[in-house]
This record gives sequence, structure tokens and C-alpha cells, in this order.
Amino acid sequence: MGPPHAATARWLLLIGEYDRRRGWFQEGILSCAHWLMWKCSVSLQTAREHVRVAGALEGLPAITAAFVAGELSYSKVRAITRIVTPANEDELLNMARYSTASQTDKFVRLYRGMLDDCDPDGEAAGATQRHNRRYLTHHF
Repeated sequence: MGPPHAATARWLLLIGEYDRRRGWFQEGILSCAHWLMWKCSVSLQTAREHVRVAGALEGLPAITAAFVAGELSYSKVRAITRIVTPANEDELLNMARYSTASQTDKFVRLYRGMLDDCDPDGEAAGATQRHNRRYLTHHF
């Protein structure tokens, strides 16, 4: 893996610092993601993911160190930051090191589905979420 992943990690750490310092704050700019969209010519969705991952890295020393060392790709880091907690950081890092990006994405999807099924907020909320996911709506 190596240098490209390390460079991406450094870029995201800079984004995180820029967001914390509110360097993006100007009249008409709504968020760091909007600033990235404007200045870096990326979609708002991509910019939001960069800012989300950058913010998540702040509290994840082991994952951040592996990313900066080039041991993890952005795809893997993006996926695991969706479910990581301080309690499971080491396990997720180990899984990501020995999995492909596709396998890591699949694991995260399954893990999130399991969390939805366990629903700590009560069965009714989980049932409602599962019901709402069954339908496709389209507005003209």
C-alpha cells in the first residue's frame, strides 16, 4: 500500500484540523464540506465523507497511526469509521489490515445490520426503521 495511503491520511488530518479551527468559515460557506466542494471540486457527498472521516480519526490513535503509515487504504478507513468505538478499535484495525477493501465494506454493512437488529432504543424503533427501508419513494 504505502505512500499514496499515507498522503491521503495526512490530507485528511489537515482537513480535520482545518475544520476544528473553522478555517473554512466565510460569509456564504455553510460548512467545511461546502468549502471542500467549492475549493477542491468534489461532490458535496465526497466532501462530507472526507470531513466525517477526518473528524473520526481524532479519537482513533491506532487507526490513525496505521493509516499514516500507509497500512490502510482510505476505503478501509472510511468503512470502519462508520462503526468504530474506542472499545472495538483494535479489533476493527486488525480485521481491516487482513481484509480487502471490499471485504471490509461487507463486514461493516453486516455489522451495522446486526446493530439495527439489536436496536438498543427498543424494538419499536428498530421495527419502524426496517419497515421504512422496505419502500422506495420517488418524487417528481
